Amino acid sequence: TWEQTDLFDQACIGTYKVERTYTFVDDCGNTTVRTQIIQVEDTEAPVAVGDMETTIACHDYSDDDSDEANLLISLSDNCGTITWSFTDIIFSGGCVQPAGMYQRTYTFSDDCGNTDTFTQYITLVDEVDPTWNEDLPADATEECDNVTPAAVLTASDNCDDDVDITFTETTEGDDDDCPQEYTITRSWLAEDDCNNSISHTQTVTVIDTTSPEFVEALPADA
Repeated sequence: TWEQTDLFDQACIGTYKVERTYTFVDDCGNTTVRTQIIQVEDTEAPVAVGDMETTIACHDYSDDDSDEANLLISLSDNCGTITWSFTDIIFSGGCVQPAGMYQRTYTFSDDCGNTDTFTQYITLVDEVDPTWNEDLPADATEECDNVTPAAVLTASDNCDDDVDITFTETTEGDDDDCPQEYTITRSWLAEDDCNNSISHTQTVTVIDTTSPEFVEALPADA
């Protein structure tokens, strides 16, 4: 028979001593006892599993290494728990600002100080269109002396803080004999740095349905 006592007398949970006592007894009751000390050591670093190159949406990127959601690899260890951190540096530019690709270096260790690193290249992509901030102007029919000025539209984007807005306006007459009636076509284009875009077009039909008015006092019958 034998008995075992674990001696957790060290700070590292993966390294400890085992005191094992063996007792040997023959049929005649003769007994021998032997004690064995086994030194258990953890010399194996945690293991990282993940893609060396990965692609994520720009709005999902974060350099906060305290949030486990930003750990884009999986870690395992034979003993104890794992602590980790990472650092990001810009590897190359792209349409996504401030960079299109990051080089991320993970550093991880177990309770016994076994440490390793893993390098990953993260490509940020932006496939989401901007969105308009204001209500979009609808098509309208307006009198020639009361044409509403063009609206000023702005847009927001998931990754681009400064969305480019392009505005164009064209006018086309409907009748040469009535130049007061014409059509205004207004177009707005919002485009982010990665060429994701949205557009809106408004058509304003200008009409003249008001009769002229005499400026002077009208002469009375005489």
